[in-house]
Amino acid sequence: MDKQAYVDREFGSLIGKTVASIRSMSNRELDEMMWYQGEVGVVVEFTDGTYLILSKDEEGNGAGFGFLGNYGTPIDPTARQELFA
Repeated sequence: MDKQAYVDREFGSLIGKTVASIRSMSNRELDEMMWYQGEVGVVVEFTDGTYLILSKDEEGNGAGFGFLGNYGTPIDPTARQELFA
């Protein structure tokens, strides 16, 4: 499977969805994912009741980070580091 086919299969259903909220995971949710309590798990919730959890890999081996940007603007790799400084 090529890269775009993979992205389409895994994330294509996000097209057209509306974000309702973005929040940190609760301790219970971290426990359910078997992630460490000190991790910052991010949940993106949509108006249709679905959600997206950012993970470091497709196996769910810990909380992940999403890079948000605008085309033509460089990504700031230090953004997360400032959170824990």
